[in-house]
Amino acid sequence: MTKHFNNVDPIYGLDWTKMDGNILVVLQEDMTDEVVGFGTMTKRGLSYSLVCAHLGLAWRSSFFKGNPARIVQIRKDCDNDTLLFRIRLLFSDFEPFRLTGYQPGALIALAPITGNNLMMAVIQNYASKEILMVGVMNESAIRKTVETGLVTLWSRTRDRLWTKGETSGNFLRIGGFLMSPLSSSVVLLVDPVGPVCYTGTTTCFEESNGLIRQYRLGS
Repeated sequence: MTKHFNNVDPIYGLDWTKMDGNILVVLQEDMTDEVVGFGTMTKRGLSYSLVCAHLGLAWRSSFFKGNPARIVQIRKDCDNDTLLFRIRLLFSDFEPFRLTGYQPGALIALAPITGNNLMMAVIQNYASKEILMVGVMNESAIRKTVETGLVTLWSRTRDRLWTKGETSGNFLRIGGFLMSPLSSSVVLLVDPVGPVCYTGTTTCFEESNGLIRQYRLGS
């Protein structure tokens, strides 16, 4: 029998159509608040993780194969296509997927690497370490972010560059970034100006009018 969170089917309400049958997943270490990984997950992978309460074979990239991480909390974003897993690493010296920090100006060096490809970007409050939202960047988005000092992403739905806050005024000032070892993803450390989510909440991974579920490990 599948273990649920808050006695609610955790798969219900997720939009599995945006990423070819997958959802985006961000992994944040519960004790340190460090982002330790991100990628995609299938329905089968999520179900497996919920049954055993660990990220193990379910993680497609096998980051934690042989060293499963215990799930502490799962939160869903307001677009229903991204899950934030707060996890507890079972071995404190498990380091290979921790990120390396750089100064903001060094972000421009990633632009030629990115080119026309899309790079996953996790947006994190540099002061509180709260995960605010997840988006994607291409070369143009990186260059504009560096030029303006404000987080600019590539909107897949509108097929254009999008500076967060361009209509609401709730900008994200960049203060630094962290790079994954394979230069395939980035964590942008920001100082938010106003609410981040269009629902009016400080993060996209937060309850809003009771409609966005926050999953906690239950029996």
